[in-house]
Amino acid sequence: MAELICSSKRAKDELVAYLIQLLRSNSTEWIDEASPPPPAIPYHFRTPAGLEIDLRLLGNDLMSTAKPDLLHILSSSLSGWFVKRKHIILAELEKEGVGGDDVEAIASERLADEYLERVVERVRKDPKIESLGSGVAELLVRQVSFLPVRRRYN
Repeated sequence: MAELICSSKRAKDELVAYLIQLLRSNSTEWIDEASPPPPAIPYHFRTPAGLEIDLRLLGNDLMSTAKPDLLHILSSSLSGWFVKRKHIILAELEKEGVGGDDVEAIASERLADEYLERVVERVRKDPKIESLGSGVAELLVRQVSFLPVRRRYN
């Protein structure tokens, strides 16, 4: 486990001060309506070697805001091309002489790859996703681009 260094000293100090205040308070008064809201959790870190770590996708606020747009992108990226493209791929595989059980597996893999390309393109271009913050679209793209690797080695 690498040591993570908070990119914002101010954010870290605010969070630490808030946690200390909570620990010192009476446990019956842990969180009440008069308490100030907790400070924002920092999601940007770097390792001692200087590698930037962005954990914003772990934040519930960001993902709950992004979820409806992502679901729309996923469903709209699937409509209008899938069945026709599957027939084309099956015909190509038949022409290549691929037969048996391999045909469906190869066709499914090619369709999944093409679907992923369509999703990635739409995520990168979606204005609602971009409005979530600088670099969020690219974080989502990197996350979804990992899925084929995971699928192949599971």
